[in-house]
Amino acid sequence: MSRNTPEGAVKAALKKMYARHGDAIVLVQPIGTVFTAAGVHDHILCVGGRFVSVEVKAGSNELSPAQEMFGARVVAAGGLALVVNEGNLKWFDGVLEIMCSTPQLTHDERGYEMAYDFSVKAFPKRD
Repeated sequence: MSRNTPEGAVKAALKKMYARHGDAIVLVQPIGTVFTAAGVHDHILCVGGRFVSVEVKAGSNELSPAQEMFGARVVAAGGLALVVNEGNLKWFDGVLEIMCSTPQLTHDERGYEMAYDFSVKAFPKRD
C-alpha cells in the first residue's frame, strides 16, 4: 500500500516511530504472495526481545477473519498482536516506549545467557 493512501500514511508514521527506537526494534514487513499465509499482519516486530504483530488499518477498516485468526495465534504463542490506526498512534508509541525501556530477560532460571551472540557467532558456553 502506498503512502498516498490513509493506511500508507499510518505505515509511514509507524516506520518513523520504529526508527526513533533504533536497535531496540526490528521490523519485518511480509510481502503478500501465493506463498504467504493468509492473514499475516503488516508489521512483524521484535521489541525489546518480545514478539509483536501489528496489523495496520485506517479509519474504521476492520480485521478480516484471517487477520483475526493470525492475531489469535500470535497471542496463543505468547506474543502481542495489535491493530494500529491513525487514532491510536500516540498510545502505541507509549507501548513501544515501555517495551523498549524494559527489555525481556535473556537468561534462564540458572542465570545462563540464552541468546545467540552474533558478535562472536556462537552460543554462550554452558557448564
